[in-house]
Order: sequence, then C-alpha cells, then structure tokens
Amino acid sequence: MVKPAGRGPLLATERRLPGFPGRSLDEARRATLVSERAIGRATGAVRRAQQAPGLTILLIHNTLGADAARLERCVERHTERFVSFAHARGATDRTPDRAIGPGQVALSFDDGFASNLDMARRLARLGVAACFYVPTDVIGLDKAASDAFFGRPQAEGVLGWADLEELLRLGHVVGSHSRRHVPLAGLSEAQAEDQVKGSLAVLRDRLGAAGHYAWPLGALRYAPVASVVTWCQEAGAVAASGVRGVNTPERYAVEGYLRRDAVDLRWLATDLDVFAVRAHRAGRS
Repeated sequence: MVKPAGRGPLLATERRLPGFPGRSLDEARRATLVSERAIGRATGAVRRAQQAPGLTILLIHNTLGADAARLERCVERHTERFVSFAHARGATDRTPDRAIGPGQVALSFDDGFASNLDMARRLARLGVAACFYVPTDVIGLDKAASDAFFGRPQAEGVLGWADLEELLRLGHVVGSHSRRHVPLAGLSEAQAEDQVKGSLAVLRDRLGAAGHYAWPLGALRYAPVASVVTWCQEAGAVAASGVRGVNTPERYAVEGYLRRDAVDLRWLATDLDVFAVRAHRAGRS
C-alpha cells in the first residue's frame, strides 16, 4: 500500500477493503449504516424503537473542530429526545419521579479531553447536562505527560481541576474513569478495587461529589464486572460500561451497570437510529 505524500501512517479506517478498490473501512461502514437506517425508516422499525421506553447513553471522547458543532446541531434538532444525565438514575430503579420515557438519549464523555469543556458550555446553553468520566491521575497534566499517560500521542490535552469545577457549575456530572486508564482485568483484586474506590474518593475530596464510575475500555472482558458493580455499590456509585444497549430498570436489576453506545459524531443521526433499532430487536429476542 502506498502512503499518501505528506501524511503519517494510514488510520485503520482508511485502509482499503480487499476486493473493493477505492473503498475504505470508514466508507464501507457508513454505507452499511445508511442502508440499514433507510430500511429501518421504511419499515417503521426506527419509529417503533424510538417509541419504546428506555435510555440510550452515548459514549463520546474528543469533541474537536466540527465534531462539537455536529453534536450541538443534533441536540438542537432532537430536543425532545435528549435529556440530562440525571435521568440515568431512572434506569437504575423504578422510582416514579425518575421514570424513563420513550427513546430518551443522554450524553457521556470519556477520558477528560480539553475540548470537552467547550462542548459542556454548548450543552449547558441547550439545557442538557452530560456526564464526564475522567481518569483522576491524568487531571491537570501537560500535553507531554498526558500523552505518556495514555501510552500514545493524543489529538489534544486534558482538563484540569478548575475545568472540572466549571463543569459542575454548569450543571454537568463528573464521574470517575479509574485512577489510570488501564484494564482492570490485568490487575490484582486489591489494585482493581483501588482504581474504582480510590478514584471516586479523589473526586469527592476535590469536588465534593462523585456518584458515577465507568471502567476503562468499556468491554466486559476488560474488567471483573461483578466485582466492579459491588465496589461501586459499596462506594455509593453507579457503574457504567462501554457495552451497547438501551438502559431500563429491568436490565439494570440484572446486570448492575449502565450500557453506553460509542458513536461517531460525523454520522451521529444515523448511528442513533441504527443502534436504537438493533437494541430494540435485541430486547425482544
């Protein structure tokens, strides 16, 4: 494969598909999603999925450049669906004043990247509060140190303590993403427990509150899930994964953690519809 002049290594999504000259993984994924969305709209599957009670929590990382405007426009266009993250508590119990409505969507951001602050200000103007899950050991580090923390160069730096305080003043939620951004499954039980409880304690000491925790990398294989759920309950926090799916009190009662859908902000509207249909079908099977 010839690398384009003037660019770094090709991204995984830029690699060409065998047998499909000129088509990248990005383009193939988009074509699949657009087709699936069109079928879902034509058959009424999108409408039925949006009418089903449940809370979809989007998982987002950076919000650089045009991505911030894309997310802002999507929230503006679908104000009837986007709700503040406080509604996530409605997915954990059946308290009447926390009842989840049909097709609701909340926002969450992982890793504590600096661009999240501007996004938080935009969302506050729209009356939507999100949750920002931050690894406590990276807070306030300079760019070189934060790159080393994540193990590779990042597109931007990270938030500091003053930024997190502003998030709270804007009405958002700050949650823990462990002390370090490493798989809990590779640690001893004592070390993993400290990543959960210790990071929550750091946030509570500095910010006064912390009621949410999301384990790094999100997949079930990266954490001792049952233990994480127990540690969060002992610490008075709600656990969250990176596993796709719609949240309901019934599902939370069985699993003990919130599900979140990682989305590509370039195709957010498409992702929302497609993942809603897939989750609705899975819930009926």
